[in-house]
Amino acid sequence: MRRLSPGHPRPRLGTCARPRQPLEPPPTRPSTPTTRRQTTTPAAGPAQTAQSGPAQFGSAGAGSEATSGDAIQAGGSSRTGSHMNARPSPPAKRSSAPSELQHLGPRGWIPVTRRSREPSHGSETARPVAGKRPHLGADVFASVAERDMRPESFGGCVGRPVVAILGTRYRDFAIEEAELAGLDVEVRSGPGRTREEVLEVGGGAAVILAGSRPRFDDETLSRLTAVGIVRYGIGTETIDLSAARKHGVWVARVSDYATEAVAVHAVSLAMAAARRLVQADAATRSGRWGLAELRPLHLPSVQSAGILGYGRIGRHAARLLSAFGFQVLAHDLFAPVDDGVAQGVSLDELLAASDVLSLHVPASPDGRPLLDAGALARMRPGSVLVNTARGTLVDQDALVAALLQGRPGYAALDVFPAEPPDPQAFADVADRVLLTPHMAWFTQESEADLRRKAAREARRLLCGERPQDVVVQPATVAEER
Repeated sequence: MRRLSPGHPRPRLGTCARPRQPLEPPPTRPSTPTTRRQTTTPAAGPAQTAQSGPAQFGSAGAGSEATSGDAIQAGGSSRTGSHMNARPSPPAKRSSAPSELQHLGPRGWIPVTRRSREPSHGSETARPVAGKRPHLGADVFASVAERDMRPESFGGCVGRPVVAILGTRYRDFAIEEAELAGLDVEVRSGPGRTREEVLEVGGGAAVILAGSRPRFDDETLSRLTAVGIVRYGIGTETIDLSAARKHGVWVARVSDYATEAVAVHAVSLAMAAARRLVQADAATRSGRWGLAELRPLHLPSVQSAGILGYGRIGRHAARLLSAFGFQVLAHDLFAPVDDGVAQGVSLDELLAASDVLSLHVPASPDGRPLLDAGALARMRPGSVLVNTARGTLVDQDALVAALLQGRPGYAALDVFPAEPPDPQAFADVADRVLLTPHMAWFTQESEADLRRKAAREARRLLCGERPQDVVVQPATVAEER
């Protein structure tokens, strides 16, 4: 095996070495192999400034809709950089690396050196990514056997980079590992319920993938060494975005997933409530046979369905409701209602004319409800309110009082101001509500899509690339533009 000279330059962590063409063998007679110096050039870091995100009454992305506070911010400082030892590629092998790994180094692959290791205290798993890793020419990830697995600081670059997965209930991380295959990183996981649990598993990580439970306040962010945090989902309410900017931590999310799942769930709730299926089931089980307590019932073709927030999910729900025969009305301050499916109206007109009203807007950053007692009072008597977006969009106490007055007549809710909700919160109107446990986004397919896209964002951060769905970017990136 050829050896590189001790002076061989080494790339920074957070950037993947750019590929070099393999050296051609001498055209003349074979000679004794000599040492060649290979140089890698760090890939350019993220460089584009993101645009501002959605605001109140605007359309929301896929999954449970985003808050209007999910605006993209710039500021802070970059946290990438370090050097590692070099390792040459075998002279006789020159196979091409996959195109998605073109920034990871000279062509050619070598197997991962595996060794067993007990999980660190407080973590649920600690294992290397399966598969192979690219031979980088300069070995960015260095020797596993000689380095500590928990670096004191990512900037110090001790040990292999760690990808920490916090606050999920996934049984394994095969999906994430498949997306990270080819990078010699370690995947760790933990519950992330407290600051101590977050720091125990994620304190020395290069990138953190976070569910909805872990919270990242100023103190926690100041003690992280991560280049960035990627949220599983669209909401970033659990991350102090200003503090992330101050500490130079990228924040990314996944907003384009579960569009179909959420739209289907919203329409399913609307149809179940409009057909009084909850009341019909309860009456039948208790021996009350007949239609007296279910009247009146109407066909969709003589009713109007209102969509508040005409983004991806709102448009998909509108098409489904239109297929059932509803006349579809829509209101959105930012997304034009111009697809020929819905008729654009004002918010007051939407409240007054809708037999079914489905919410698909981001929440206010200060938690102020969009539908308070005054707005609910303007809804049609006997109408159905559907919320699969954010629990804080509706004043829950005012909704209970409004249901008792019959305006609206029924509510179908998948999200709540506090989750899980108080079981007694709707005791007085139990026959007028249909409740589901924040499940609108979930199908096997949408969950897998969410996990793949989150892991791809983590991979981009590890390779010094700009994430696709940025919420916060370090100031140094904007300053370099």
